[in-house]
Amino acid sequence: MSSSQLVEDIEKFLELCEDYGSDGEDFGSTVNEENVDMEDEEEHDSEGTSEEEEEDIFDSDDEDNIPLNLLRKKIGIIEFTKIVLRGKNKHKWSSKKGKSHRYGMNVVHQARGPTRECKNITEPLKCFQLFITDDILSEVVQWTNAEINVRKKDLVSSTAQTRETDLDETKALVGVLCLTAVSKSNHLTSDELFDCSYSGSRYVSIMTKARFKFLLSCLRFDDKAVRLRICNDKFASIRKIWDMFIQKCRQNYTPGSYLTIDEQLLAFRGKCSFRMYIPNKPAKYGLKTIMMCDSGTKYMVDAMPYLGKGSNTGDLPLAAKHDGAQDLEILQSELNQHHAMKDLAYEIKKEGKMLAKRNPEMKVYAFDLQQCLPTPFL
Repeated sequence: MSSSQLVEDIEKFLELCEDYGSDGEDFGSTVNEENVDMEDEEEHDSEGTSEEEEEDIFDSDDEDNIPLNLLRKKIGIIEFTKIVLRGKNKHKWSSKKGKSHRYGMNVVHQARGPTRECKNITEPLKCFQLFITDDILSEVVQWTNAEINVRKKDLVSSTAQTRETDLDETKALVGVLCLTAVSKSNHLTSDELFDCSYSGSRYVSIMTKARFKFLLSCLRFDDKAVRLRICNDKFASIRKIWDMFIQKCRQNYTPGSYLTIDEQLLAFRGKCSFRMYIPNKPAKYGLKTIMMCDSGTKYMVDAMPYLGKGSNTGDLPLAAKHDGAQDLEILQSELNQHHAMKDLAYEIKKEGKMLAKRNPEMKVYAFDLQQCLPTPFL
């Protein structure tokens, strides 16, 4: 089929569409004599279907059972023998659907789920130890014993309740706290937890009430002397433990291709400088945490606490955050240099305006100093 004949067939089909839209008739009733050859070919493909059978098929309400060749005849679809068609503007059209391409960088080659080291672990205790590792608990034991030694100096005599702790006892303490959360008893006081008539013997069999209170009062997660020097970080008391926990969350799981970032309010009513009040949350009071989770399994891949918007930056902008005093001095010197250049530029601009007033024949070009002055990195 030549290109001119193809264009003529398309124009005929468009005329049929216009007649169908204006008269409301079917395509079969508006076909002119020039399309008789096309209809004869379609009738030949219908494998000897009679006119009465075609009318019965067209009159039926179930269009899904109409043969494809008869349906094409009814609605007037033109079939093209060529795959590539060209328009008047030399644009290429394809009569077949092409294949969609996807770049290799966007394809996730790994399925979501636990990593190879964690797939065969089924016991709950071992799964718990994948995240709360012995390294984390050893850090807690080290600084808890440091606080116990400080408390012992104020005590008259040392007893079994005030001795130093170890890794096994710290694991037992964490187990007691987890048990209170599972049994919905974390809102009870220590006296109620260790009362056998009220809570049974599950807590008393682990440790005494006096030892439990003493360990909770001495529980520390970092060196207090170092924390006092880091006055800008509100999360310094637990920063190292938190980073170790988040690192294990990343190592033990392979996320899928879809992740969700949102906030969660962890219920807490104790003393904390970044505790928040959100009235539309169920708990209302708590610590807001920004989390990144897998959309399919709800696994937390990464998280960071929201420490509030209040910060003491002195006379510097809020974006100027530096860890060392040397960086702060460099920033201050760049800021002073910027102010000096600004003052000099405005003085030169002022002198140029005064010179133009004295001598009207002289032309003075002034520039926008806000765009011309170099700004230090703040």
